Amino acid sequence: MSDQVLFRAPDGSWNEPSTRGYVDEDALQALLAAHPDLLPGVTGDSAVCREFQSGVGPADLVVVDTEGSITLVVCKLAANREVRREVIGQVLDYASRLWRMPIESFAAQWIARGGTPLPDVLGDTAGGGLTALADNLAAGRFRIILAVDEINEDLRRIVEYLNAMTVPATTLVAIEFRRLAHDSTEILMPRVYGAELADAKQVADGTARHRWTIAEYLDWCTVNAPATEPAVRAFITQLQADQWQVLGGKAATPSLNASHDIAGIGRKWPIILYTGVATGPVLECRYADFHAFPDVAEGLLRVTSIDVPSGIDPAGIRAQDYRKRPSFPINRLEPALARSLAAGLTAWAAAGTGFPPHP
Repeated sequence: MSDQVLFRAPDGSWNEPSTRGYVDEDALQALLAAHPDLLPGVTGDSAVCREFQSGVGPADLVVVDTEGSITLVVCKLAANREVRREVIGQVLDYASRLWRMPIESFAAQWIARGGTPLPDVLGDTAGGGLTALADNLAAGRFRIILAVDEINEDLRRIVEYLNAMTVPATTLVAIEFRRLAHDSTEILMPRVYGAELADAKQVADGTARHRWTIAEYLDWCTVNAPATEPAVRAFITQLQADQWQVLGGKAATPSLNASHDIAGIGRKWPIILYTGVATGPVLECRYADFHAFPDVAEGLLRVTSIDVPSGIDPAGIRAQDYRKRPSFPINRLEPALARSLAAGLTAWAAAGTGFPPHP
């Protein structure tokens, strides 16, 4: 079946796009760095480091999520002859350099390339934090993505073979990002190959990570921190009533991710709920996701510092240019305050880039 795209002109005629593709590989890399959630298996709350030095030259993108998972991305265009065979050797070489890399070395390279400090990426309770990241490095547990503008038969065959031959902990996916433009309209057409193969081998091996449900999160609270369950339930219920999307995370213990469209920016995941035996249910505020929009980050800070008693340090967060992702125990909230916090977050999301600047 053809995947040809046509645009309909005002006169009723149909025309092919006037331009296609990318100026160079850096343009594709920049697109994915700005929108990591376009990558299979990567959520919008992940942190990206460009040109990560692996010892054999820079890897295009290295992505770390809140649970310490690592995604390695190599970008190639069809015009580059390496898109056929050499790119496979290249990406495996990069992965082998990260394998068994000490967490201290990884963190130093990450910071050297301008990455958000890893403790801020992972948070205090993100499925083991730095420990989970260190374990993934030691085990070579990576998601490898070949990002191209056109998938060819060589890549299809190689992806299928390597997924069949490699251990379930390491998966390889190719994704085609066709970019079309016509006048002032642009269309991005992602097409993934290998995701089903990668998922199937993890399921068969029992290594696929469980995605928690809201019910499981609340059940955990009932059993492990019963006094906090009413506030947690009130918070989640109010978020859902205000059209927040609340999805389960994949941390070692129950976790939830809450997203909403932020006016002037788009969909973001500013609130994460974790659990810990020592802390009980914990709420993480992701100010760092908005450091490029200081007024928006300040709005989030004001809302949370008002409704979270003694849980937020506004001066410290401002001093770090909002590059923080603090968390606090939800046992500091009563149900009414939890509902107020959720409503405040909704009002903040609706204001977005129109939020009044910090005086």
